[in-house]
Amino acid sequence: MYNYQKKDSIPAFVLADYPMVVHPNLHSGPFSDIFSRLGIPENKNRIIAGSRAIIYDTLEHTDAYYVSSDLKQGYRKIETPKNLRSFLIDGCTITSEIGWIRHEDYTLSPIAKEFIKELTWMFQEL
Repeated sequence: MYNYQKKDSIPAFVLADYPMVVHPNLHSGPFSDIFSRLGIPENKNRIIAGSRAIIYDTLEHTDAYYVSSDLKQGYRKIETPKNLRSFLIDGCTITSEIGWIRHEDYTLSPIAKEFIKELTWMFQEL
């Protein structure tokens, strides 16, 4: 796809020409609007995969792309194909925070408070 580029970022409109691989929760659900929020054009050619192994296998053998907030790939316990490369989306202002709540009296960041609010809302619906 864009592996020959020297830059570590790409404009979002470039992704319109490639199929996307998504987790089921990004295809429908509370986070399914992330692509429009990132400025990525809607692509009807979506591959919905429920496991990271399938996602990375698909990425290795197709020209599809996958959107992730895991920049350092620190929590992954599976091997990723060596030919995969990560890019930032030009001008992206969205950030994320991955974490665990350890104590009830832990001071939460604003984004963590929003996450807890969303989780509470999701579980109330069940």
